[in-house]
Amino acid sequence: MMSNKINFSTLFSDSINEYIKKSFEDIDDSILVYLHIPKAAGNTSIGQIKQHLQPNFSLQWNDIDGSIKQLIETEEKYRLVSGHLWDSHINLLRENDFKHYSVTFMRHPIQRIISQYRYMCTTNHPESEQFLEQYPKFDDFALNEIEPNYMAKVLVGGAKSFDEYWTKLCERYTFIGLSEFYNTSMIVLMNALNLPYTIEEKKNVTLKTSANSNLLIDYKVYNKLEKTHSLDIQMFNYLNVQYSKISEKLLFEIYNMQKLSLF
Repeated sequence: MMSNKINFSTLFSDSINEYIKKSFEDIDDSILVYLHIPKAAGNTSIGQIKQHLQPNFSLQWNDIDGSIKQLIETEEKYRLVSGHLWDSHINLLRENDFKHYSVTFMRHPIQRIISQYRYMCTTNHPESEQFLEQYPKFDDFALNEIEPNYMAKVLVGGAKSFDEYWTKLCERYTFIGLSEFYNTSMIVLMNALNLPYTIEEKKNVTLKTSANSNLLIDYKVYNKLEKTHSLDIQMFNYLNVQYSKISEKLLFEIYNMQKLSLF
């Protein structure tokens, strides 16, 4: 009888295996810490994981420092911690011998900024009025508020080169998914955690009726953003190629399984 379980270890190149870390073999009873980069599929992916990892602890978006302190001081044995942390917050966990492993999702840097601006302009965001007063135009927000190579700052405290960036990611994260390959990423992650996964659409917390739903970006502004976030874009492009290969291999694996099941 043919097994219907895909051998995911055959899907990865050597470089992907560097941060998959042998399908989470060394996590033991550590707590999963999900570093949620805004507008990078966090709400959907965290929601799926929460269904299986209980109890869990959600950090308050407007008081991350206070939440981290509470988390460190509590005696509750959480299985999942999630929120809009930065690398500096995870450093606090390391310094307090908080046994954990980290996962995250990335997204194309400029598309992520566009999505973040659109979301913060809607009433779904609790401070949308103040935000619009401060940043009535996308240019004001994207060029003045978002730090250069923002995702590198959030994930690893910054890096000066691709090699440094990649090395830090491999050291600090057990898994990194891509929003653009959401279901492929989740299949790999949930399989590594030995948890079931149901394919579903990503949640969109931005109102579709938003006035900025069809936001047009000036070419010069886009070009500036490409230069400002060049390291993040380089990392995204690298991971995007890797996930393209994984998806292709996964499709062939599924296709071959379906063919064999006919006989």
